[in-house]
Amino acid sequence: RDSFMEGMVNLTAPEFPTNREMMGCFREAADMPLGLSATAWLLKLGAYCVGLNPELVTKSHWAVPLRLREAGFRWRYGKITEALEDLENRKGLTGFFRETERRSAGARAWLPAMR
Repeated sequence: RDSFMEGMVNLTAPEFPTNREMMGCFREAADMPLGLSATAWLLKLGAYCVGLNPELVTKSHWAVPLRLREAGFRWRYGKITEALEDLENRKGLTGFFRETERRSAGARAWLPAMR
């Protein structure tokens, strides 16, 4: 038992991309050249529909995994691009971002077909 790791620990990734950067990575992985921004009222409505506090979606919350870093924790993927690449290349997935038959009608209309 490690007394250093008792109590609260921020379970976050080591990289802190902004929402704009993260969505850019998702669009790139999905070969989607354009993404429309969601307005605050739309985000609040969506948060309400799934039972979240709207502030979790609309306000910035920076959590640093300082205790994990200090304890020597090593992340498998230090960057979001590495994690997305892993999803894309996993066995059993025919392309996490490109399974057109499993997309919603809107996504099928906007995203390009599988390569």
